[in-house]
Amino acid sequence: MCERYCDLLIGCEPSGVNQVSGAGGTGNGAGTYAARIRLVPADITATIAPDGKPVTLSTSAPGQQGAWTFSGTAGQQVDVAFTGGTFSDAEVDVYGSGGSRMFNITGCGTSCTLYVTPPTTGSYTIRLVPVGASTGSLRATASSSVSAAVAADGKPVTLTTAIPGQIGAWTFTGTANQQVNFAFTNGTFGSAEVDFYGPDGSYLFRITGCGTSCTAYAIPAVTGAYTVRLFAGASTGSLTATASSLVTAAVATDGKPITLTTTIPGKIGAWTFAGTANKQVNFAFTSGTFASAEVDFYRPDGTYMFNVTGCGTSCTAYAVPPTTGTYTIKLFASGLSTGSLTATESPLVTAVLANDGKPVTLTTTIPAQAGAWTFAGTAGQRVNFSFSNVATEHSGTRNLISTVQTAVTCST
Repeated sequence: MCERYCDLLIGCEPSGVNQVSGAGGTGNGAGTYAARIRLVPADITATIAPDGKPVTLSTSAPGQQGAWTFSGTAGQQVDVAFTGGTFSDAEVDVYGSGGSRMFNITGCGTSCTLYVTPPTTGSYTIRLVPVGASTGSLRATASSSVSAAVAADGKPVTLTTAIPGQIGAWTFTGTANQQVNFAFTNGTFGSAEVDFYGPDGSYLFRITGCGTSCTAYAIPAVTGAYTVRLFAGASTGSLTATASSLVTAAVATDGKPITLTTTIPGKIGAWTFAGTANKQVNFAFTSGTFASAEVDFYRPDGTYMFNVTGCGTSCTAYAVPPTTGTYTIKLFASGLSTGSLTATESPLVTAVLANDGKPVTLTTTIPAQAGAWTFAGTAGQRVNFSFSNVATEHSGTRNLISTVQTAVTCST
């Protein structure tokens, strides 16, 4: 009879011809092989339940494994924390009620966590598989997840885990293409992360560093019930989630300032503007009350273009739309700060210069407005420019007169 764990592995072939693999070589031909077969004690087994009571399995011989069994109910998540391990290395393998392996978690020699959502009601098994010849013990603590619903622009919702390995879950209703913002605050974990899942249970993305606070936003692809899971390993504690909708306003090239104000931590603002292909638009962001903030520009299809940082109190930017359509500028305040920021949009001021020495003046009347002179250049012919009579700047506006004196050599 062939055991699973030996000093040398004996492979039993159906034909009755056995192959021995060891340091001396591999084969079934002539030669001398020394093999010491170690009989492995039966597996250690125990039952766990999602009631928070820890159950320890201890192995006494190399190759010995352990197995915890639990009763699973279809669709009801069970969280398990493995702690107090004394193995140099080990893994835990989860098997379904039909005996097939579902998944495994490695690196569990001293501690690790997992959760399983049984697809059907029945008996499930978690096998403890020490790596190599190590022996030791590992403690399993099972618990049910704690969950609560959170709504956009609603009340803060706190989740508290009281059992090591317990996982929290906030659920929220998402509407296709309507952004929802989240602020996670008042955390008491040393370290934690929040993972977002779609209505079909598929993983979307995660935010780390949420032990005490963090922020996130999600743009649902489809309408349905979404889940945000709180993972804190074997530590226990609490974390509060506040959801909010996007605050939006349209800005136009008429110089009229538009202010966005956020009143909920983690809330994000968004200005929209109509962009025309290849026509530059300029923006001044002023009167800000944030300690720090940035503005991010997005194309009509939602793809990211660029961002400008240092906009907590003021900054400027310009964009040259590649296509005609509705563009978005999102306001992201650092951390959990709230406040306001004003956006003013303006068109490009243009004028034509001729090679006749006549000065041409550009005047900007809106903060951050940009100007541009155009001129006809001939290949190889030098054109001279001078810029003079810059007016004193008032509220971000200025005058500039150009006469032809500064040298520029045109090329093809």
